Amino acid sequence: ASLPQHYLGLCAIARDETPFLREWVAYHHYIGFEKIIIYDNDSAIPVQDVLEDFLEQGVCESYTILGEAMQFVSYNHCLEQHGPDFEWLAFFDLDEFLCLKADTDARVLLRDYEQHSGLGVNWDVFSSSGHLDLPPGCVTENFLESLGYSTTSKSIVRPAKTLRSKD
Repeated sequence: ASLPQHYLGLCAIARDETPFLREWVAYHHYIGFEKIIIYDNDSAIPVQDVLEDFLEQGVCESYTILGEAMQFVSYNHCLEQHGPDFEWLAFFDLDEFLCLKADTDARVLLRDYEQHSGLGVNWDVFSSSGHLDLPPGCVTENFLESLGYSTTSKSIVRPAKTLRSKD
């Protein structure tokens, strides 16, 4: 078996996330996600149009997927088609940002878990932070008030040790 091309990747499915998509991709790329794979689930403005420069730079890859309830279909496709390219692969929604506490690079965090098959990351739920309307600027600058942790978690997995996503 060949070695993975990337240490850390991210997979997501999007539908009409245009206002926040560029920030989400830039943020996660900045904190160490080397490649981001997005499944465009019939967005009015195609993901490829919104992220054209990121796609050209190789930061992202985009697929079009149509139909209802396609999240796990997309995740399984990503795992099957791209899993071998990554040591670690995360599955987040477009309204979820990985907030690192100590490290500024997610790859550094994951090195402590290399003996494991995956890592569950609990949600830290954020409030409206007092905003009545959507303020201009970045999500990561405008919504800072945490309501606390949830029992819901997201997965960062070792694709070589992962069979499939839940369906």
